[in-house]
Amino acid sequence: MVQVALVQVAAVAVKSLRNGAKMKSTNFGVLIAVLAAIFLTGDAISAAESITTKDYWVLRDGYSEAFTHDATVTVSYESCEPCVDVVDGFFVNYPGPSGQALKYDEDGNLIYYWAEYGPDWVYVPDSPQQFLPNVMEIGQSYTCGWLRNEYVNGMFRGYGSDSFSFTVSGPHTTTVGAGTFTTYILYMFDSWSTSYGESGTSTRIYYLAKGVGWVKMMINGETYELLGYSAGPPATPNLTLTTSGTTASMSWSAQENAGGYTLFYDLYPWDVLQNIDMGSQTNASFQLCEGSAFRVAVQAYNSFGNSDYSNTEYFVIGYSLSVVPSSPSISVGKTGSCTLYGGTCPYSAVSSNTSVATASVGDGALLITGVSAGSATITVSDSNSGSVTVAVTVAPLLNVNPTSLSLSAGATGTCAISGGMRPYTAASSDTAVATVSVGDGALLITGVSAGSATITVTDSDSNSMTVAVTVVPPLDVSETSLSLSIGATGTCTISGGTTPYTAASSDTAVATVSVSGDTLTVTGVSAGSATITVTDSDSGSVTVSTTVAPLLKVNPTRLSLIAGGTGTSCAISGGVSPYTAASSDTAVATVSTSGSLLTVTGVSAGSATITVTDSDSGSVTVSITVDPSLSVSPTSLSVSVDDTGTSTISGGVTPYSANSGDTSVATVSVSGDTLTVIGVSAGSATVTVRESGSASKTVSVTVVAP
Repeated sequence: MVQVALVQVAAVAVKSLRNGAKMKSTNFGVLIAVLAAIFLTGDAISAAESITTKDYWVLRDGYSEAFTHDATVTVSYESCEPCVDVVDGFFVNYPGPSGQALKYDEDGNLIYYWAEYGPDWVYVPDSPQQFLPNVMEIGQSYTCGWLRNEYVNGMFRGYGSDSFSFTVSGPHTTTVGAGTFTTYILYMFDSWSTSYGESGTSTRIYYLAKGVGWVKMMINGETYELLGYSAGPPATPNLTLTTSGTTASMSWSAQENAGGYTLFYDLYPWDVLQNIDMGSQTNASFQLCEGSAFRVAVQAYNSFGNSDYSNTEYFVIGYSLSVVPSSPSISVGKTGSCTLYGGTCPYSAVSSNTSVATASVGDGALLITGVSAGSATITVSDSNSGSVTVAVTVAPLLNVNPTSLSLSAGATGTCAISGGMRPYTAASSDTAVATVSVGDGALLITGVSAGSATITVTDSDSNSMTVAVTVVPPLDVSETSLSLSIGATGTCTISGGTTPYTAASSDTAVATVSVSGDTLTVTGVSAGSATITVTDSDSGSVTVSTTVAPLLKVNPTRLSLIAGGTGTSCAISGGVSPYTAASSDTAVATVSTSGSLLTVTGVSAGSATITVTDSDSGSVTVSITVDPSLSVSPTSLSVSVDDTGTSTISGGVTPYSANSGDTSVATVSVSGDTLTVIGVSAGSATVTVRESGSASKTVSVTVVAP
């Protein structure tokens, strides 16, 4: 697994080198010289400009240190309740009556939760605060500060504040009772104020060793020196490395108390340090790719931390002549370059077909110029008889057809793309007018709104062509629905879209259609419905819903009315509503319409013609005869019992009818225009005379005893 990991990284290294700056053999020699210089100077892999806080401010559960003056530093991981909230973290007891609750966050920053001073006082900031950053640069100043809640014997006392500043110096060599250590000095200055109104400053100086922590401390005027600690990281191993061909073999010295070893490696130009956990192994071999350039070092580790880095070893595995890319494509008239790697300078190049492509070598690169469409093989040779071939394809000039396009808003048109070098890209000069995308050898242009735009097509070799696009408004008709009668015509105006226009009826037995310029003419054939579809030359379409109504009719077509009588109705059907009506002689008869109902009222005796017209100009007539109004004379009769009396009826519409209001007083009969009343018994009765048109008159009858 380890070997595979490093081989994969080596492959990445080769790719990184080949895709970087152009490198001739002389450049490669410069790299060798640089590495040789590093070998001689023994440059360490670690950076001396900064320290990682976690390595020096040690937070390990159960860790303890013994100092002079019977002082100790202890670290314990626990849940603590500093008056306000429960914190799971590390509590560090320092010499003197003080301690802090601390924890590293996921980025390695040291977070401050709370502190105690003496047996009674607890200081808690409003929220956890960053105390130290994850990395501290030597000589750099750092500051932090916060308001703190102060508690005495668990009771809130008030608010105070802390303002810290830190500076790191080093490295130093520090000798104490526990031994000699490489240390960095952390100077800590605290400007504080309390809820009692007191304020002041305090200074603490910590000598910190990697993996050990506090080696020497100066607190409140007292100096504490380390006498011993519970455990520490292993000693630094020594690394040995050899190479043979493409194999790198390395081994390192085993260290007492080492739990395992970490192999660190970095790729030229030393950008990102990576590592492999080697477990308990003390040697490894890796099969690497040509062109690999590494530096490596080893650390030993145990539960208490890591050793320092071992000596750093650098190595490079050369590579044979190669050309990248090995099968380039270029356009006619363009020059492309390939990078040359390995081999021995100087290089030379020759084309198998100079009518297709020519080749030359310059500044570590193979330069190829396209002459005409086709294929050619370029052979590159070095001065050590090494050679490699490059297959070149020269593409024809970029072409787009057509180069101008007119389409409707919402419609999509296509142009064929050929030649040039794929992939193609395209851009619109005005996406509010037209948008564009590239499909499989085609340019897809979609109209957005009326206007003009220029589409620019570019291939991967920076060749370009343009397409002039005109977008017209979307196809539209002035009417989306028509109602007409059989034999009648209706028209709509067509606008937008792309001329010429065509139109078709879904049912020519109901309606036919024709187009002349921008005028759509629809003719009703028979009652029913049909859909008229209008299409422009860009395949845009709109529809017109057409309803053809039956012929206009009125029932009945003749009426006889009584002058002054109530209106008489006729039913209107067919045609296209709404309907209107007019009388030829309003002195004889008047007319009104309500929906499909025609009402005619007689005014005076005579004749008139009522004309009914629909909204499609269809019309029918109704013949009207108005008779005089009903009249009876005399309107009162006096007769004896068993005697008769008569009145004459005129006007109205014959035949006439009559009835007695009280047949026990008088009975009645009608013959032609004569009303006959017969007395039955003494008394009074009312006789009602009616004509066929429903008009009526009354006659008062008095019957006397004989």
